[in-house]
Amino acid sequence: MTVAVSAGAGREAPAAPRHRSLRSRKKREAALAYLFILPALLIFSVFVFYPFLRNFKLALYENPPYPNLPSHYVGLHQAATVLSSSAFLQSLLSTVLFVLMVVPTGLFLGLALAVAAHRKLQGIAIYRVIFSSTVVSSVAVAALVFGTLMNPWWASSRG
Repeated sequence: MTVAVSAGAGREAPAAPRHRSLRSRKKREAALAYLFILPALLIFSVFVFYPFLRNFKLALYENPPYPNLPSHYVGLHQAATVLSSSAFLQSLLSTVLFVLMVVPTGLFLGLALAVAAHRKLQGIAIYRVIFSSTVVSSVAVAALVFGTLMNPWWASSRG
């Protein structure tokens, strides 16, 4: 056991255990980590959790076609009707088939193109320019479109 000598009293006092300071340090680091994550959680809550819960609440009511008319509570009956309809099941099957065909194909082609761009072959510089030009061109096109839309002269001349 380690002992520390206090300067004023002249008698020995037990030193503070090392694991206690390590535990408090970990707590401070965890609090700091949660503080850094907090803005992302707030934004995620506003744009994901709230709309999801709001849509779930709306699904429990039958809404009239015209505003300012009362909604009627129908519970999960409306959801059961939608989930068992043939149109929903057909669209779900189409979505699953699309995902099963497109996602693996896109991943494989992207990986193959990236591996090809990494090889040292004659003329690979031209391929790399074409391969990476999609990134640059999309940013340039977006800049031109928004530059045109936000131009005061263009907005005033269109009425």
